[in-house]
Amino acid sequence: MRHSLALILAILIASIGAAISAEIKEYVPTVKPVYSSGTLAFLDKLGDSMKRDGYLEAAAIIKSYATGVFGSGFVYATKEGADYIVTNRHVVSRRRR
Repeated sequence: MRHSLALILAILIASIGAAISAEIKEYVPTVKPVYSSGTLAFLDKLGDSMKRDGYLEAAAIIKSYATGVFGSGFVYATKEGADYIVTNRHVVSRRRR
C-alpha cells in the first residue's frame, strides 16, 4: 500500500511538472544567429576535420552552430502591455534589425 501511494504521488508530481514545462516552452523563443559566409565555411571545415579525426560528437556540435540552433530568452510582459525579451548579450550582438 505504501509503495502504491508513493508511485501515485510520483506520477502526479511528474504530470504536473510536464504540464508546467510545456507551458513555459510557449514563452521561450529560440534566436537564430546570423553568420557571415566566411564563418559558415570555417565551421563547416572544422566540423569535417573533427569528424575525420574521430570526434563525432564534437563535430556534430560544431555543425549545429552553423545552422544557428543556439540562443534563448524569456518574454517578460508588464501589466501595461509592454513585452520585453530577456536574453544574453551574445545572443543579440549580431542581430539584424
